[in-house]
Amino acid sequence: MRWCTLAIVVVAIAMLVPYLTPAPQLQPDLKGQIAVVTGGSRGAGRGIAMGLGEAGATVYITGRTQASLDEACSIIPGKCIGKVMDNANDTSMESFFKDLKAETGGRLDILVNNAYSAVGYWNKNKLLGKAFWDTPMQLFDEVFNVGVRSHYKATQLAMGLMAPLKKGLIINVNSMGCVSYTFNVPYGMGKCSVDKMTADFAIEAATEGVDIVTLSPGILQTEEVYNGALDGTSPRRGAMPGMPQLSQPDLNELLSTPMGETLLFSGRAVAHFARDSARSAHSGKVLIPAILSKYYGFTDERGIMSPFIFSVKGMLFMLVPPLKKWAGLADVTPFKEPPSASANQVLVFNKLPDLKIPMVLLKAASGFQLF
Repeated sequence: MRWCTLAIVVVAIAMLVPYLTPAPQLQPDLKGQIAVVTGGSRGAGRGIAMGLGEAGATVYITGRTQASLDEACSIIPGKCIGKVMDNANDTSMESFFKDLKAETGGRLDILVNNAYSAVGYWNKNKLLGKAFWDTPMQLFDEVFNVGVRSHYKATQLAMGLMAPLKKGLIINVNSMGCVSYTFNVPYGMGKCSVDKMTADFAIEAATEGVDIVTLSPGILQTEEVYNGALDGTSPRRGAMPGMPQLSQPDLNELLSTPMGETLLFSGRAVAHFARDSARSAHSGKVLIPAILSKYYGFTDERGIMSPFIFSVKGMLFMLVPPLKKWAGLADVTPFKEPPSASANQVLVFNKLPDLKIPMVLLKAASGFQLF
């Protein structure tokens, strides 16, 4: 009886929290603002570009081929400009930002550092599930060259435009791979590097009025994921010695459920945060689209607010087969018109309260412990 009462109190508090949190003060749109999304021709980058375009921003997307950029711009709302740029090449990046300055009169409001090459590399070479001593050093280089170093370089170049204007927003797209073991050793190292880099960037950029944050989506419905990028995923030694090894859910099975986040979901998260008049208070922090959706009140194109993967609701729907089956949405061709969620699914995922699992517990369970 005592536990039942406690559970009721916890649920009641969780339901009250949204009503006690001050409502965000959002600008009506992003019209007149200039945004750049690196790696914007596909994956999360394309979804973010769609969200920014939907909000009225002029969006520059970069990629390695003009054909892929033109295809992406054909479906991105509003004004989309595709520019060829290689994030692995400093000269190419410098040339792009020089041209951007000339075209916009020196204005840049939003930079989204999204380009990342490691997933494509390990998918092509079937490296998931292999131990670090059985993988080539190129995997390490892929993680850090385009995904850490390129984020650093692009941020340097963007600050050259933003600092004189004393305003701007820079978002480093990342994942929760720094919280617990995910995929492989280089992947986790890279994700921790981006989180630390963002936090330190924010300290130095604050004097110039520039906000810098990390965006960490959950399980994304990207082209690479649909093409097998998560095949071979293994927990390996994802727990401290002496602790029980948790079973690894089949991430591919989650794509057709609300646990699989659409690309536009991340885009709307970025657009809403960019419109937030109080966003500076969050500079240096990690943004979670699933948490932002509850705060700002947006959904994906399915009408769903995906749950945070490290929440009670997220864990239940990932690990309990009957719940996962119930949450399944109708099969559709990826990237085409998505299915609408049922009224019961909307109730469960959008209305019922959820509780985040404390990050300190997850870090402790995956290796971050003091002697």
